[in-house]
Amino acid sequence: MNLAGEMVLGRNQLLRIAAPARGGVVTPGQEGLAGIVQGISGVTTDLQRTIMRARLQPVGGLFGRFNRIVRDLGQKLGKEIELETVGNDVELDRALIEGLSDPLTHLIRNCADHGIEPAAERLRLGKPAAGHVRISAAHLAGRVQIEVRDDGRGLNPEVLKAKAVEKGLIVADQAARMTVAEAWQLIFAPGFSTAAVVSDVSGRGVGMDVVKTNIERLGGRVEIESVVGHGTALIIRLPLTLAIIPALIVGCSTRRFAVPQLNLLEIVRPSAERPIERFGGSLVIRLREELLPVINLSTLLGLPTRMADESPGYVLILKLDNRRFGLQVELVADTEEIVVKPLGRHLQGTGFYSGATLLGQGEIALILDLAGIAAGRLPSSEASSTRALTREAALIATERILLFRDGSAETFALHIANIGRIEKIASSRIERIGGHDFFRQANGPTLRLLRIQDHLPVAPAGALPAEVHIIVPRLIHHAVALIAEQILDATDLPVDALDTASLRGPGVLGTASLQNRLTVVVDLYSLLQAAGIDAKPPKVGELSSLRVLLAEDTAFFREAVRRSLTEVVGSLDIADDGEAAWDRLQTGHYDVLITDLEMPRLNGFELTARVRDDTRLKSLPVIALSARDSDDFHAKAKAAGIDHYETKLDRERLCRALTQVLSPH
Repeated sequence: MNLAGEMVLGRNQLLRIAAPARGGVVTPGQEGLAGIVQGISGVTTDLQRTIMRARLQPVGGLFGRFNRIVRDLGQKLGKEIELETVGNDVELDRALIEGLSDPLTHLIRNCADHGIEPAAERLRLGKPAAGHVRISAAHLAGRVQIEVRDDGRGLNPEVLKAKAVEKGLIVADQAARMTVAEAWQLIFAPGFSTAAVVSDVSGRGVGMDVVKTNIERLGGRVEIESVVGHGTALIIRLPLTLAIIPALIVGCSTRRFAVPQLNLLEIVRPSAERPIERFGGSLVIRLREELLPVINLSTLLGLPTRMADESPGYVLILKLDNRRFGLQVELVADTEEIVVKPLGRHLQGTGFYSGATLLGQGEIALILDLAGIAAGRLPSSEASSTRALTREAALIATERILLFRDGSAETFALHIANIGRIEKIASSRIERIGGHDFFRQANGPTLRLLRIQDHLPVAPAGALPAEVHIIVPRLIHHAVALIAEQILDATDLPVDALDTASLRGPGVLGTASLQNRLTVVVDLYSLLQAAGIDAKPPKVGELSSLRVLLAEDTAFFREAVRRSLTEVVGSLDIADDGEAAWDRLQTGHYDVLITDLEMPRLNGFELTARVRDDTRLKSLPVIALSARDSDDFHAKAKAAGIDHYETKLDRERLCRALTQVLSPH
């Protein structure tokens, strides 16, 4: 495995040496070098994949241990518990399997003790006497997802907040401002437990915080889904391996650092329109109506900076748990697959680095530990680190999009929220099988590649150049990517500039005039369906007859939600703003209201307040759909009586929210 890693480093050095030849400027002695290096790169990738499979083991061996644990717990607690395992043949790195044993054992003990009700209580609630615990594993978008789900009590956010206040973990004022998702996160607080008595099974307040820490140490994260009375799911997402990861190489002063791409949302270039400002003694950047805290890497590490006011470098927008923040660097160099090497003892206690690697040019780069960098350096959620801007700014809001070309004369746009990552690959690595194009990733599933010209009513493009970009979607659980011959720019689309009438068809959300070009805005879900990829959410029985009212003042999001829900719900009425939605509520009957929060005439908060004050409508479920994901807005939405808060453009989460608000509590 170590030798395979060294080969990857050697491959990266060769690719860098051959870069002039690949770029078209051939120096003496480099004739044919690019082709030879590309061949070596392909062989190295295949060899690396083969060797890495030697480290992979099926998770069935790990899952098999839990049958006895569940049986013993059932007898000790006097409960009937059935265990189901799914995906036993899914393979995972041996080190990850070893690291998962203790966290999964604790999660299962929690399901048995806290989640599953006694048989008598279950029968009284109309449930089967035997509780059900399901452990599943699956490959999703180049990662492994392990899910522990039970059909028990679920997590009651009010009970969790009351326990946290009782134990002194939070104060009552914090509890009142907490969203449901934030209340769920309380189970990971050190010392937290809902057990009435301390036993050898639970109640000691030690466990879930350690579970989260261990999983994050493995490069993964934990998410919670719960419906009161119906059960809880803890979802663990992990990399396939810990040995080789994709990273962004950045620079400060004369040093190079690696940032894992898993945590990277986007890269922003500060400008006069989007400057880095000082707010309350901290650096912040104004990004799409929010102020995000910024950490200057040079200042943090005590390095001399070469940045000037006229050249402020770049800001990496990073996500850590539910927090977003910016990391200011001087240089963004490249993306590379890096081989993770352990740190020496003299660097292990700094808290800034998680490992080291050797770059293609032969220099050593330290891998940044983003959790360690953020610890104690970001404002807390109680201090409202992410602050909303004024309502006037919201009325001229824009949405960030990526402009690209598929080889034809047309320019296409895709919303940044839909993009997981962008990679540059050699066209020679694209394989055509059964009329479709595929790309074999080094660490992940094979991607099916789509050319927009094959599925949209646009002019055909010519043969692919030597190198192309692939755009991997973020909100799609399919191994698929779009081919882009040229990445043009990332720009702002005024939300009211979308024209949905001039050009229609599958995969087209609308058109807009941007940078003196007519741009086709791509509807990602519809494009995948046109390509024969089932990207539709399941049509749940109780949703298929649902009558939904949408209040949304911007054409861009009206069209996106309309396309997302038309085939899922029974009927969908759309109002252009809150006042129009209120008029419809007076004359029509609806099962759910979905509302934007920032609208002229009557915003989403005011609309919800009217609904809650109306005797006929006060029990109507309300889902907020917003481009913002700040603590302030979550707290304000809860205070207004909104049942569920979702960010825009994630159709699967919206459909899940519809199911949850209709479930009896």
